Amino acid sequence: MKRLTIRYTDFWDYFEPENFLFTELLSHHFDVTILPDDSPEASDLLFFSGFGERHLDYFDSVKVFYTGENIVPDFNLCDYGIGFAYLDFGERYLRFPLYPTYDCYPPMLQGSFFESPAGGPLERRPFCSLVISNYQKRDPLLFRFEEELAQYKPIAYGGQYRNNVGGAVEDKIDFIARYKFNIAFENSEGEGYTTEKIMEALYARTVPIYWGNQLIGKEVNPATFINVHDFDTLDRCIDYIKRVDSDDRLYRSFLAESPRLDDRLIPRLDEYLYRIASAPRRFRPDYGRTLDYNRMAQCKARMFRNRLLRKLYTPGKP
Repeated sequence: MKRLTIRYTDFWDYFEPENFLFTELLSHHFDVTILPDDSPEASDLLFFSGFGERHLDYFDSVKVFYTGENIVPDFNLCDYGIGFAYLDFGERYLRFPLYPTYDCYPPMLQGSFFESPAGGPLERRPFCSLVISNYQKRDPLLFRFEEELAQYKPIAYGGQYRNNVGGAVEDKIDFIARYKFNIAFENSEGEGYTTEKIMEALYARTVPIYWGNQLIGKEVNPATFINVHDFDTLDRCIDYIKRVDSDDRLYRSFLAESPRLDDRLIPRLDEYLYRIASAPRRFRPDYGRTLDYNRMAQCKARMFRNRLLRKLYTPGKP
């Protein structure tokens, strides 16, 4: 088996490269060695994300950008990109949403769902749940929506935000499965930006109230969730939720439908990674303005880091 050296940098906190899906897929085809960030050895592939700027020091590497956030790859800084957006950039880009990396995705492909611990008919469960903890960086539409919806019936808050269930829940799926509806808003709006939020709600056999990806109907059966984007005002959306809540037959119709998820997402990713690793190619040129662009990005990153450090460690400075 051919040896392949890879390096990960600028990923999120607690990132575990040995257990990451990319490593698992590449290990099916290659003898993979993961190089630490401080290794002087050059890697065959450098995977980087959007949580730092260390990748800028590896201009000569074949660079693959991956994001679990609502951002688009900058192909002036990477040779390949993997993200949410619906882009056509030839062999340099693959759309791969976040949710196939979650445990709820494989069983749903087989038609298997979480068994609600509530007991009794699913339409007799309490009204609605919302589980969020990182609420500082969310679109404010969520807060307007949940405040208006809560005027109809109480919402169970299972995260750190507005918690009213005795503390943040340990098992999100188990918690939201106890309620008829789940508010499944993305952190921000963007075409193609679909994370685990709607998938966890579908797996828990609750009806997602979804907002975020305007094109969500391309990858999830629209008959399985309430799409806030389908309504021109929040009031009309909430009126429809009230109707579904009061009509057991209509409510059960959402649960009776299959999500109809794409079962080729991981196989396509596997094929894409294999093709890249088999013949890594530098698309960024060595001459012209590309080098200047990379240096400019380095300069901006360092300036931002220095400003941040001054704010954090200089007493009395704004």
